[in-house]
Amino acid sequence: MNKIYTILFCCVGLLTIFSCTQQDDAFMLNNESNYLQLSTEIVTRGIVESTTFNVGDEIGVCVTEADNTHEYADGSYNIRATYNGSSWVMDQKVILTDKAAKVRAYYPYDSEAMYGHLDINLNAVDGADDYLVGSATATVDMNSPVAHIEFKHILTRLTLAISCSEGEHLLNSVLLRSASNTLWAVASYSLLYGSDYAYNGGRSKDKHYIKKEVNATVNETRPQTVDILVYPIEGEEGDYMLEVTLDGKPYIISLPAVNWEAGQQYTYPIDISNVEQTEPVREAVYMGFDGDDGQPLYWATYNLGATSPEDYGGLYGWGDPTGEHLEQSFSDSERYGYYMSNKEECLALYGGETPLADISGTEYDVVRAMWGADWRMPTSSEFSRLNTNCTFVWTTLNGVKGALFTSNINGNSIFLPCGTTRRGTYISDNTDDTSSTYWTSTLNDEEVERASVFVFYDSGNAWIGRGAERYVGLPIRPVTSNPE
Repeated sequence: MNKIYTILFCCVGLLTIFSCTQQDDAFMLNNESNYLQLSTEIVTRGIVESTTFNVGDEIGVCVTEADNTHEYADGSYNIRATYNGSSWVMDQKVILTDKAAKVRAYYPYDSEAMYGHLDINLNAVDGADDYLVGSATATVDMNSPVAHIEFKHILTRLTLAISCSEGEHLLNSVLLRSASNTLWAVASYSLLYGSDYAYNGGRSKDKHYIKKEVNATVNETRPQTVDILVYPIEGEEGDYMLEVTLDGKPYIISLPAVNWEAGQQYTYPIDISNVEQTEPVREAVYMGFDGDDGQPLYWATYNLGATSPEDYGGLYGWGDPTGEHLEQSFSDSERYGYYMSNKEECLALYGGETPLADISGTEYDVVRAMWGADWRMPTSSEFSRLNTNCTFVWTTLNGVKGALFTSNINGNSIFLPCGTTRRGTYISDNTDDTSSTYWTSTLNDEEVERASVFVFYDSGNAWIGRGAERYVGLPIRPVTSNPE
């Protein structure tokens, strides 16, 4: 089991709340006085250095009727406005009438923020960025057309100053996770209802981790600063943990009680020399049947990259032994990131140009690369045997839904938590928790751009699916014939 060591942190709120109105940003869209006009003000300074908007900055504007029941005019839910240095230029003019309108806005602009909801994926957000949301201080109409919008920061910035007093080392990555699965890496902010509906878990919430790739050298005199944006939250001691990977080795650090407030920054100095290296959990259970090699097959009790049985762990591409590739060719949308227009070149990163029929235990097996010894990915036929030799019950473990497979042979059980999928940097929402997909090590014999998957549903059904594109990130459950 993991050993978790707690070190003492200094937690300092560094930012001061103040008000700074942007000069001359109110403007007339044209000479018609009944067109909506904008002025803006940033009333809290949190994470961004600037206290005003810069030329070229884009905000999204949402205009509704005063009671929030309908948009004020056709297409007025997500209008882009661009700052030119003295005024905001809106892509679409809103003609005001004698009917009162509410005006809200957010920064930065997202073309996919529809119907008053701003979805934020913190695994795809640069640590130097932040999100601002704001509401006009009063309703507007044709007689009072200027909407003065006060913006506030909605995220919290964690600054990690990581050093090592024993020599020079490569800092690979930093990962923040919640032991109680309350960390929201993906969530939605309602522009229509403001803070009362912020971080609406019922719409889009990913209770998993926030990870930042670093790849920088650290030593005693040159600490590496890593910024992580999180949603404001409170938590008890031990609820939140940092997994710092140094020279490819993980170090688990338990945080003290936290109370992270919006628009504030908290600094944690971390000396890895005072933290003991944490080995991955490699407990395994024999389910009573053999693997493809004819040896007894033991199933890990944790997913690859997980810290608990209910944690779905990392989301890995098939055939990527580094576990770090994010390239994909599904969409050129900025939402997904790491887009490669040449699909063949992309797939070559996942199993090679001519993939093996099965990568279990080979150089392309990420389980073998990370856990070593006799650990490997399960084949499609081994997953089929798990399904046919076990009773499958949809259940909940520590608040996480998933599948409990109990052997009909010896009564042993394993829990497969409900996971999600990743394309590029974008992690899909999995709010309904009614199904999940895991990689097998077996290539799809009809479509070599895909690999076979194991799929299970809350209906109690499970089977081997035709597969997903090899660059898709999915959970993995390791197996071995020698758990010692």
